[in-house]
Amino acid sequence: MSPPVAARRLLAGLLLSAPGSSAAATLRGQVVRAEDGGPVAPAEVQIINGSLGGVALETDAEGRWAATDLPPGRYRVRAIPRWSLDRPVRYAPDAADFCAAEVFDLAEDDVVEDIFVRVPTGGSLSVRLRDPAGAPLVGATVWVQAPEDTRGLYDRPAITDAEGRATVVGVDPAAPFTEWVVRVTADALPNQWIGGGYEDAEATRFPKPGPAGVDAGEHQVLGGISVQGQVFGPDGPVTEGTAHVYSRSQVRSVPIDGDGRYLATGLPTGEVIAWVNVPGLAMTYYPDADRPGERIPAEEEGMALRGVDLQAPAEAVFWARFLDAEHGSPIPNVGGLLYNDTQTVGLGDQGNEDGTLRIDRLHGGDWKLYAWAKDEGYTDDWIRDDNSEERIFTIEAGVEGPLIELRLPLASGGTGEVHDERGRPAAVTITLTREDGLTTGATADTEGQWTVDGLLPGRWRLAAEPTALCPGDPATVPVYWPGTVNPDWQGWLEIGPGEQSPHIALIAPVDADLDQMGDGWEAANRLDPATDDSALDPDGDQYTNLDEYRLNTDPHRAAAIDSGCGCAHGSAGAGLAPIALGLAALARRRRRA
Repeated sequence: MSPPVAARRLLAGLLLSAPGSSAAATLRGQVVRAEDGGPVAPAEVQIINGSLGGVALETDAEGRWAATDLPPGRYRVRAIPRWSLDRPVRYAPDAADFCAAEVFDLAEDDVVEDIFVRVPTGGSLSVRLRDPAGAPLVGATVWVQAPEDTRGLYDRPAITDAEGRATVVGVDPAAPFTEWVVRVTADALPNQWIGGGYEDAEATRFPKPGPAGVDAGEHQVLGGISVQGQVFGPDGPVTEGTAHVYSRSQVRSVPIDGDGRYLATGLPTGEVIAWVNVPGLAMTYYPDADRPGERIPAEEEGMALRGVDLQAPAEAVFWARFLDAEHGSPIPNVGGLLYNDTQTVGLGDQGNEDGTLRIDRLHGGDWKLYAWAKDEGYTDDWIRDDNSEERIFTIEAGVEGPLIELRLPLASGGTGEVHDERGRPAAVTITLTREDGLTTGATADTEGQWTVDGLLPGRWRLAAEPTALCPGDPATVPVYWPGTVNPDWQGWLEIGPGEQSPHIALIAPVDADLDQMGDGWEAANRLDPATDDSALDPDGDQYTNLDEYRLNTDPHRAAAIDSGCGCAHGSAGAGLAPIALGLAALARRRRRA
């Protein structure tokens, strides 16, 4: 078998083992046509774990692929044929839906071969486009998509040829949509929909493309509006820089010429906002403001807005140096972002090796600074005053400010592990929420272990929530520190400056049907562990089964509710001692307060 020609990280949820790792597992297979088993190539193959992490590979010319050095875990395989092929996306062996895909449960050193992803023939839609002057629109991208598909899982593109024709192929015959729309994107033209202008809700609906194809006919696209003006600084027209013009969520960035003039074309009709970035001047919004404000109406197609001039003042510059709060030593490479008083504008940069940060293009006024120092062992947080309030930096207009020393405390952190009551590692996301609402988190690895660093000192609450996406995936009940299934009974974890929390070990009950009730408790209380019956109330006492579970009461006998311990039912309890992918929207477990 030929090796895959390319490999890359798919999502941040999974860190691959180093090449040659003794714990590495392997998957190998081929992408083939459903009707005759012939190869489908080129195609991208994605190996996806239960946390939506994984790797992406390119097949060879025979549709073959190999994923090596995989950590132990559960994986699904997805094949994405090149968009020019008449084949839709499929999961191994032949599933259109992520949750219907085969799951490969890999232990250390496992090798699974002959994994075939069988891809059917897709549907097609043809269209002919003319530009605003009536000539064939060449090189435009035509997207066929379902209007209800907010995740874009079924979008298919094609490029118009010299005659303005494009045929989109590979539209999924199993897609659960009956109506489809066509979106057009092209250089120097606004993004738009056939029949709907700039509003997808008003786009023409076409029947679902099948093997026989749908002819969408010929259409002339809209040219939009143009915006032009001149940019001035304190000494007259500027001679370099960039102007940005916004309308209806679309932005054009264009250069400023030697006379200070700019021209932005191909924007949709709407309300226009313009701003400029010019070396040595403050970033300025039309006409002379430090933040978005005045909008210019341009609702008529083909309209040319002239005289959208901007007056930018000389920039103010902010200087800071980050130092260790205890030792006074410089902290290198800290990122900083200044926000204005309404947090509508943010400007920032990254500090250098001696801890110095420079932020320019500022207007005068009050600003707050957010610093990213987690990678250096400190915290990601607002710079605060002696009262722990967000510190206000008053910056003088047009002035290069003094160097301000900012001392950062060492970060706190924590480690832990989560297992189910059988002792198996639990696939969970750890979420830590501080008393002031600040949140951070981590994902447990394949051993159930997790680490969180960069924490501010204070009181934190900790939750371990399952990452299962589909019924049948290994899942557990959400558990809260120090070991309760009732979110109302979770405790506070005190972490001091630079401290590590005690190693936190939690036990999470198994929950196969993703209804947030432990299977053992359900079986013991005559409920169905295979069905989501959390909202039922068999004893009619106004407490649902989920309420009864969290309160540890009998769901079949109405009784006064007691405060109880809310411990992880069916377990030994718990306490101190702990990919473009769009798949995240597939999570079907319900989050309840």
